[in-house]
Amino acid sequence: MANNFITMPDVAAAAAVIAESRLVLAGALDHQCENRFGRGTGKTVTVRTAGSLTPARDLFEDGTAQKDTLNETSVDVTLEKHFYKQIELSAIDRTLQVEDFSAQVLTPVIDSIVAAIETYAGRKLAANAGGRTGASFSAPTTLADCARANRWFSDRRIIPTGRYAFISPESEEAFLQLDAFTNASYGQDGPQALRDATIGRRLGMDFVVNPYATEVAAIPGTLKVGTGGAKKGDKTILVTGITADTAIPAGAQITIGGETYFVAEPVAAAVAADQPIALSVPLKAAASAAASITSSAYNQSFVCQKSCAAIAIVAPEASQGASSSVASHRGIAIRATTNFNDGTLGDVLTLDVLVGMRVLRPDAAALFTKVG
Repeated sequence: MANNFITMPDVAAAAAVIAESRLVLAGALDHQCENRFGRGTGKTVTVRTAGSLTPARDLFEDGTAQKDTLNETSVDVTLEKHFYKQIELSAIDRTLQVEDFSAQVLTPVIDSIVAAIETYAGRKLAANAGGRTGASFSAPTTLADCARANRWFSDRRIIPTGRYAFISPESEEAFLQLDAFTNASYGQDGPQALRDATIGRRLGMDFVVNPYATEVAAIPGTLKVGTGGAKKGDKTILVTGITADTAIPAGAQITIGGETYFVAEPVAAAVAADQPIALSVPLKAAASAAASITSSAYNQSFVCQKSCAAIAIVAPEASQGASSSVASHRGIAIRATTNFNDGTLGDVLTLDVLVGMRVLRPDAAALFTKVG
């Protein structure tokens, strides 16, 4: 029998559950918000994170016991993005059972929002991570690439517990053809992994396939340092030679003087001469005007620990004067709003979230790339 009682609380609650279940990289990072609501981009919310302490002390050296204070267990995260999806509901949509409405209407809408969140999180992490595990920017495909990733962690004294590898479908295809990822000798879930074509925990890392780990394109053009050059420590440089009107995403890669940098802020439409580019870290050495700049495409595969970053996914407050509701599930909050469309005599459904992310430990995250 048709159900005519689908309400915005029903929609918001179901949407939050679906979103939490479909997030990958963003869902693995610390995202337990102490604030359920956000008041707009540019505002801050608080995300709870794991506490940390300095190394244990030696009582024989101290003489008397010294008390340490547990380091910050929550961080402020600035909301930078307001992602939304708006659709028109047909008369048939409104008469679906709640379960059918979730599957046929909500899931496609939430998938589009999740894709936007994952793209943002990947580019934010790339722009602020501690580097890359291999010498190239190609996707990892071999055991040597995995071994180098573990070496990257160990060199930075990142303990084995909680090491994750978020890999692209390209890497998954390659790894599933390696004996180490399907042989039972490499772990108790080997036979299951072979049957289900999954990876699981291998070689000291939990492997998670991230379908949103798409390639970030190289910046097109013959790139050079712009007028006046750039000084050591600059976080914004002028770049000339970019193909005009090119959109440059946050996370795009450039190399200057042998050092790798990532674009910190997106550029909607670049100009060909002296385009300001914000870098994720200060320039490590001065660069003269007309010095060569290269840019490489790369795949957004990462190795990291969960504590490397905090992400906030919160809902704007429920709208006044409209049927609107907010729901939260495991730290993910979404707003659902419906309005009547006079032109079509139907309803318009809007789902939206406010999102911000802060990389806390660049040394605990890196692009996962080929050795060479």
